[in-house]
Amino acid sequence: MLKWLRKLFQQPATAPRNSIEARITDSAIAVVKDGTVVQSVAKTDIAAINIVTTNAGPWADDVFFCFQINDAEDLVVSMDTEGSEAVSEYIFDLEGLDEETFIQAMGSTSNQTFAVWKRA
Repeated sequence: MLKWLRKLFQQPATAPRNSIEARITDSAIAVVKDGTVVQSVAKTDIAAINIVTTNAGPWADDVFFCFQINDAEDLVVSMDTEGSEAVSEYIFDLEGLDEETFIQAMGSTSNQTFAVWKRA
């Protein structure tokens, strides 16, 4: 009876995966598209980290990790990007992280910016 509703929300088995991924190493965070690094930042160059949420979910990306870099364009990683779990774990392990704000951001369903970490 509700097959039409199930079909409405079901992704086709052959849906293309996001060709963008986040990679994290001991020294850097990178955004990679189709196998090519399009932006990379040394961890030591990160000045602050914000989590930006939108009201677009769950049908669109709605949580973004924004790495503020001095004298450079911010590096932004969507939580829906492959590899974002490792990025999230990296942020959560940072000394000085505002854990309460991080958790609040993860539960947000509105358009907000959460400052979760700033280099001392």
